[in-house]
Amino acid sequence: MSVKSLKNESGPAQAEAYLFVEVARGADPMVVLGALSSQRIVEWDAVRDAHYGIVVHLHGADEDSLEKQVAQLLATVAGVGDHAFVPVQQPDLGEVAMERIQAYEEQLAGGHAGRTDEMAAAYLLVDVEQSRLDRVYSALYATDEVVVLEADARNNRLVAIVQSEDFAALRRVVSDRIRVLNGVVRILEMKVIPRDLM
Repeated sequence: MSVKSLKNESGPAQAEAYLFVEVARGADPMVVLGALSSQRIVEWDAVRDAHYGIVVHLHGADEDSLEKQVAQLLATVAGVGDHAFVPVQQPDLGEVAMERIQAYEEQLAGGHAGRTDEMAAAYLLVDVEQSRLDRVYSALYATDEVVVLEADARNNRLVAIVQSEDFAALRRVVSDRIRVLNGVVRILEMKVIPRDLM
């Protein structure tokens, strides 16, 4: 699992996206993964919010062809409901936001711990006021429980993975430290279902 970091822009550009797929109750999320097996899957998780679903992190040659291929593949899978294709990119951050991130990085002499399977985790889709995107991004980046942070390439939205010792602690992080950030409009939280419980 990748940890949060500012992407290095050197090297060949590639499309990167998160795919949020609603799966009918009783349907097997592994069938969705099987349908997407021709794509470059970086990671995946079964999740639950109001619906049961799966989140897939993908890489591809370019955003448009990746989105088109994914839509065609999902159309062949029974039990798949709505899906959202969210291309991500490094946001254009202002100087203040970069300074805050760099100060946080300097505090972490040993680097980021990253995501661990032993902890409760959730995906967050965080809708943000456009004028406050860099401030919210840097605040989330400097939150220890946020282990992955990406910016939606099309909307004023951030994709984050948060983790904590259990789901009660995770709820407190979201409600007490993330939802209250000035500029956060809405949060959709999707709890990761541990693979041994699937």
